[in-house]
Amino acid sequence: MTQTSCPYAQHIDVAKALASHFRGWSLSIDAQPHSHPRICFTRTTDGAAFLLSAYYDKQPRFQVIGLYPDYRGRPRSLEQWNIASSHVPRTTVACNRPVDAIARDILCRFLTKGGYLNFYEQCLLKKHELEIACEHRQEQFEVLRRQFSKHWRLSRKDGVLHVSLRSDFDGLLGELTYELEHDYITLNLRSLDFYTTLKLLRALNP
Repeated sequence: MTQTSCPYAQHIDVAKALASHFRGWSLSIDAQPHSHPRICFTRTTDGAAFLLSAYYDKQPRFQVIGLYPDYRGRPRSLEQWNIASSHVPRTTVACNRPVDAIARDILCRFLTKGGYLNFYEQCLLKKHELEIACEHRQEQFEVLRRQFSKHWRLSRKDGVLHVSLRSDFDGLLGELTYELEHDYITLNLRSLDFYTTLKLLRALNP
């Protein structure tokens, strides 16, 4: 393979050769002088992706690391998606082996039997469920907004993630906080009488 002055030239050459073995996956390489290259394979159909982290252990090697779906533009790990697992799919391969052997190892030990693709699909399902739940919370919020529009004013914090309804009428002061990102509604009430509190609770469960 072609050698250059880049300390990770062999890693980059191997990654380029691997591209032909992963049909339906796109390869991106961000190589800066004197730094670890970012080598990523991304499946075009659903965004599944894995990184080839270049390092040396007496010989050039790759650590294969999976990426999981983000949520609202924020990366999430397998643990953050609440996927129960005794292990996180990860493996290493030597770069001095034949390219087809490296491709087989990644396919078997990481993507399929290693469990990455299965875990990624579970994360996609949880993401879909979370989006549906958030839509439901938004509908609940609209019910609240309509019920209390005469006495409450709507304010937004941090974009769309935090929504508050504030009230100050009949000498009473209260606050309802709506957390969209974490998919729950919390009630922070101060000095509200029983009747007003009951109306709030009924609005939450129409």
